[in-house]
Amino acid sequence: MICINSVNVYPNNIVLKKGEWYYGISVEICPTNASCKNVTWYSDNADVAAVNASSGYIYAVDIGTAKIYAVAADGSGCKNYITVTVNNTVKISSITLSNTNLSLEEGNTYSLTATIYPENATYKTLSWNSSNTNVVTVDNGVVHAVAKGTAIITATAIDGSGKYAICDISVTGDTLVTSVIVSPSSKTLTVGNSVYLTLKVLPTNADNKNVLWSSSNTNVITVNPNSGLIHAKNPGVANIYATAQDNSGKRGTCRITVNSAYHVNSVMVCPQEITMNAFSTIYLSATICPAYASNKSVIWQSSNPNVATVGTYTGMVTAISSGTVTITATTVDGGHKSSCIITVISKEKVIIRKDTVSFYIQFLNGLIWKNVGYDLSKTNTLIPQTAKDRSNENLSKTFSEKQIAFLYLFDPLGVEHYVKYYYLNHEIDIAELLFFKDRIYKEIYGVKPQLFRVLPNGTINYYNYPDNASSDFRKSVYSYAEILFGWHTIVDSLSIAGFIYNILEDIFTSIPVVSGVLLAVELYQALFFSGSVNGILSSGVSNFIDNYVSSTYGTTVKDMLGWSGALLNVLSTLGNALADSFSPPNINDIAIYNKVKTLNYQSDFIINGCGVSIDDIINRCIT
Repeated sequence: MICINSVNVYPNNIVLKKGEWYYGISVEICPTNASCKNVTWYSDNADVAAVNASSGYIYAVDIGTAKIYAVAADGSGCKNYITVTVNNTVKISSITLSNTNLSLEEGNTYSLTATIYPENATYKTLSWNSSNTNVVTVDNGVVHAVAKGTAIITATAIDGSGKYAICDISVTGDTLVTSVIVSPSSKTLTVGNSVYLTLKVLPTNADNKNVLWSSSNTNVITVNPNSGLIHAKNPGVANIYATAQDNSGKRGTCRITVNSAYHVNSVMVCPQEITMNAFSTIYLSATICPAYASNKSVIWQSSNPNVATVGTYTGMVTAISSGTVTITATTVDGGHKSSCIITVISKEKVIIRKDTVSFYIQFLNGLIWKNVGYDLSKTNTLIPQTAKDRSNENLSKTFSEKQIAFLYLFDPLGVEHYVKYYYLNHEIDIAELLFFKDRIYKEIYGVKPQLFRVLPNGTINYYNYPDNASSDFRKSVYSYAEILFGWHTIVDSLSIAGFIYNILEDIFTSIPVVSGVLLAVELYQALFFSGSVNGILSSGVSNFIDNYVSSTYGTTVKDMLGWSGALLNVLSTLGNALADSFSPPNINDIAIYNKVKTLNYQSDFIINGCGVSIDDIINRCIT
């Protein structure tokens, strides 16, 4: 067992007033690793000063002197004591001046005030003096600026406590603040209210007109020290001060009375359930009851910011991605809650607008695609100059791969041109361009393109598309994507004729989605190049498009299908077997319209100034 070899008690002496408690006694035990560090406290004169045996708290019983001992509890006998003097004289414990730094102009005066603690100190008289009477003089706290310079004003207690306070004085030639006026001089607020007060600093030519705001009771009123924004916290009365920061000591005051608040009983969010498209916004509102509640503030919160975010104080909801999210409004007063369940649909809204000749597709990010000028309603031919201008304009923009696949349903010729010459506005090599074409193909058809290679003996080898195809490997083979978007430079044009027929036959027989894509192309072409939308809706979309395609399909199929029409020209040298076997699709099939609806975009058509959604078209067909 390690015994205590010394006990030290701090402080050595204290002076207490009769009836006063003292809690600041401390004890030091040596060695620090003693097995038992406990001490027991006792007084040698309990009639003067009593002590709690375990805590060491001392109580002044009567006038006199006593020793308070701390005795080691391990039996070592080590002990030490503190001398306690009890009298009726209450000495000053601290002095606080109204300013600790002060700037004055020559000839000006300022009255320093001193606050003495405790309030029941026996002798409160102070002695005032200046460290440099050539700069400032002082008489009972009234300071007079004599000349430029610095000095220290000291206020010293004369009760023997030795307490004092100082104020640094700077006498300057600057124009100091002479008054600070806060308006109104008094105001009544309700708990929870916030308000700014009006401030006027004089003279207007003061060199430093900055003020510091403060509150006499922060439990009642808080104030931003820089802006002066006050907030009522609890019922009561407090003063708000605006103190000049040029050390002139000037300040203005507003007396604030805070009354109890009318509390919130409930909150209701409206609407409580809503469906939104991704990237769209909406404002939710919160109705507070009772309407006369003092604090109607609410805090908005989203249960999943990945689906939708909400402005903390505004209630503005921004849809981010598909899913369901709960937006909750919580009242600042009382924490009452109400929620709105929001379902976000990830389809991006696309506006498709027709003019007299062609149409434009505008995506949510602001990108606009202009078709190449293919006007079936008039000439059924490509307008070369328009096509060139608009294709080049499209090339200068960067569309996402999903956007390009979507655009292919509307404008296959323009997309073919865009993908084929994509490299003109993008610094990419041949392999990157080929990979780009392959990705667009996959976005259109849902599968990766078939790869193949022509051997010297004319044999064709086919390959599945590897997940990690290298640039060298990709440049050494061809793909179905190149049928749509142009071959790369190593192709031998004389070798195409030998296998083009089999490639196309594979596409039409093994990838059924192709026919759906072509049907969608016909649908949009019929909508956009055939009279007014009123005519479409009045006669029924299905019958109208059926009549339109029936009257034009046979003679315009090559122009309508774009790339496949060009390939059919090549195949005409090999016979018409494929062309003869390709029969017109049934435009009445509602699946065509539903396919368009399942895309990643919400298509809204503006035709001749009228808006028609794909849902409207489907409903017309069903009914």
